[in-house]
Amino acid sequence: ARRGCHAHRTEQELILALTGSFQVRVDDGESTREFQLSRPDQGLYVPPLVWHEVQGFAVGSVCAVLASGRYNGDDYFHSYEEFLAAVRHSR
Repeated sequence: ARRGCHAHRTEQELILALTGSFQVRVDDGESTREFQLSRPDQGLYVPPLVWHEVQGFAVGSVCAVLASGRYNGDDYFHSYEEFLAAVRHSR
């Protein structure tokens, strides 16, 4: 399964592997990196305007995402093209 597949306008997130392991792919509009999360004492900080996708879950994995604010549907970019346009505009 692939999860995430979005970016935020202002919200910040911290992604943790509470058990098991998975990969997080991040894209700032210019470069892409992939991180393997497999320890509950290490997380991945995702700032605003960074597209992220979580995938490659090992069996029994538990992913936790801590957000800097309450849910706000208007803060999401669900379209990669819309995200790229916002990144270009912000620079």
